[in-house]
Amino acid sequence: MRTSIKAILLLALANFFVACSSDDDNRTIDPEPTPDPGSEVVELTGEVTEDTTLEAATEYILAGPLTVKDGVTLTIEAGTTIEAKSGRTDVFLAVERGAKLMAKGTAAAPIRFTSDAASPEAGDWGGIVLAGKAPSNKGTDVESEVAGVLYGGTDAADNSGELSYVIAEYTGAKINNEQEFNGISFFGVGSGTVVNNIVVNNGADDGIEFFGGTVNVTNVYCSNIADDMFDWTEGYQGTITNAFGVRNNGFDMATEDPRGIEGDSNSNDPTAAPISTPTLNNVTILNLNQTVALKAGAEIRRGTDATINNILFAAYREASFENRIDTKDDNGDGAVTLTEAYSQGNVGADKDGSTIEGTITEIGDGIVISDNNTVEGKAGVGADLAAFAWANPTFVVTQTDGVVVEEPELQGTITEDTKLVSTVEYSLAGPLTVKEGATLTIEAGTTIKAVSGRTDVFLAVERGAKLIAVGTAAAPIRFTSDATSPAAGDWGGIVLAGKAPSNKGTDVESEVAGVLYGGTDAADNSGELSYVIAEYTGAKINNEQEFNGISFFGVGSGTVVNNIVVNNGADDGIEFFGGTVNVTNVYCSNIADDMFDWTEGYQGTIDNAFGVRNDGFDMATEDPRGIEGDSNSNDPTAAPISMPTLNNVTILNLNPDVALTAGAEIRRGTVATIDNILFAAYGTASFGNRIDTKDSNGDGELTLSNAFAQGNVGVDKDGSTITGTITEITDGITVTANNSVTAKAGVGADLAAFDWASPSFMVTMQ
Repeated sequence: MRTSIKAILLLALANFFVACSSDDDNRTIDPEPTPDPGSEVVELTGEVTEDTTLEAATEYILAGPLTVKDGVTLTIEAGTTIEAKSGRTDVFLAVERGAKLMAKGTAAAPIRFTSDAASPEAGDWGGIVLAGKAPSNKGTDVESEVAGVLYGGTDAADNSGELSYVIAEYTGAKINNEQEFNGISFFGVGSGTVVNNIVVNNGADDGIEFFGGTVNVTNVYCSNIADDMFDWTEGYQGTITNAFGVRNNGFDMATEDPRGIEGDSNSNDPTAAPISTPTLNNVTILNLNQTVALKAGAEIRRGTDATINNILFAAYREASFENRIDTKDDNGDGAVTLTEAYSQGNVGADKDGSTIEGTITEIGDGIVISDNNTVEGKAGVGADLAAFAWANPTFVVTQTDGVVVEEPELQGTITEDTKLVSTVEYSLAGPLTVKEGATLTIEAGTTIKAVSGRTDVFLAVERGAKLIAVGTAAAPIRFTSDATSPAAGDWGGIVLAGKAPSNKGTDVESEVAGVLYGGTDAADNSGELSYVIAEYTGAKINNEQEFNGISFFGVGSGTVVNNIVVNNGADDGIEFFGGTVNVTNVYCSNIADDMFDWTEGYQGTIDNAFGVRNDGFDMATEDPRGIEGDSNSNDPTAAPISMPTLNNVTILNLNPDVALTAGAEIRRGTVATIDNILFAAYGTASFGNRIDTKDSNGDGELTLSNAFAQGNVGVDKDGSTITGTITEITDGITVTANNSVTAKAGVGADLAAFDWASPSFMVTMQ
């Protein structure tokens, strides 16, 4: 039999009313306006000792601790709102082990726990605490750190009720440095409990935390959390599916170490059973706040062994993470196994204490900011943001794109934040330089046509400036020639400068565009290039000065570069002059000199690189190569030494009339590592040498794994050390018809990654 709150709570709970003492650690609160005299307001505090229902038609004030006792069920109707007395540390809802909370809202009528303050803020009240009989590695009768309820046991399938379509906001009241409420805390809660579609907004401690237990959670959204968005400890073994966590710009409340995920098992004994072995599926950790960095996207430690499938770590613009993943801890390392993991923006590096298994792919479009305060997530990458539409999630983010350029002609200097938009077809009519401190943003789908036949037409980004050129697969950004019959060398190219180290010095002038580069900041951020095409580049100033398609001068690892294409270049495709920037998915076709080139101590990673010379593209320098890797031609021992890592690379020659001098020339002090590379020449096309590490200005060293050769790619010229074997194959590249090329999966680059750019091949089937 259901007992109405109207009939019982006014009498039963009145006996347990807890008055607010005058010396509570309270903050001054502006009271809400006086309720309508005709409305019914019920204060909640004390103990619930018999089955009780809160009804949606009644206004409730949570005025103190409200505890549902063992054996009792508290039911909350869909659409109910409970306002907590603000500024107090003793206002919370606790559900004892053996009790149940049945809080079943709907998408149209969620249940909301909020603050009664006129200007609410994180920490106004405690939060929701559920206790159960599922295992904890702290024991079977453990007292919760807040609310003082016992939890733990041996019943992994224990049932503490149901939470569906529940919102908890302005939680996290702090009792002392060791005791602070989370939005929702699950102490030893078992898998018989149903938890789905829950939201925690504006929390002064964690969003949700699991202390042992086995409860599974589906669709959980945490925003503006001062500490950790998602947290577990004490042997938690449940599954979390579809979790979205975000720190908005302007939410600056933070502990000393705010994180997206904090996963512990036991800080005193990381081997204590049960060990935390949670599974997380479809997760997004997003930082939009440019002044508060997340300490880590995921800190997995103290014995935890976690599995995460489909996660996105993302930081927008100046927002950042200190570490992407951290498994190192003095009280015991952790381990995490990843599948379908992605990162976007300045999310830091991994700190591997034990094991981080799986690869993380850098992307540029997992999160898209289409307008101020508007966030869109890419389908299939991380959490499904649409699942939280019922809660009307709000974002605070400013594009800060600056002045929109509506005039089509571009040249001169950019001294303030500026934006180019896709609705204008721009003409690059001369040198365009983004000055230190300014940001140039280029909208997805924008086309910039360079005036052809000139050597002074280029885009340069100074050290300390930024280029934010974020296209999409459907709407890439294109730099091209304005010529009726365009050709390689029609214009200069794109030049980025940064503050990362070069072995030429800290204030080096670039060989083209005349910008300074170099420094000591390996993590320097020059912006983002994603889904960008540069074609008909390489204007030649003289025999010593010639533009590449895209040149990276001392560019740091904080810069995001992925999905870039250079077609028809009169010098190199891309070249790195020192720096540490990493590049994922780069395609270079019809390059007169070197497809991929580095020098001056480059130490980044190039992942998935496809280079091809088509039949009929006969423009060539005297020594065109697939890869040219130098360190320093004057002093091959100069620090830093070029030590790049290349993964998944194809160098392909389809032109029978122009041989590549080498597939890879590694020299002048370079120490390179290449995993999974294919050197291929089709038909009568050829290479002079497959690999060449011999040079009069200093030899190079190359370590190979998973290396393959196909066709007449020449022999190796070993000047120093070539470590690893190369397997000859015949099916790495297949010409299925005239002008049609397919690549074997797992051998060299993944050609399908460039479908968005519609790569074209010129080859006659033989």
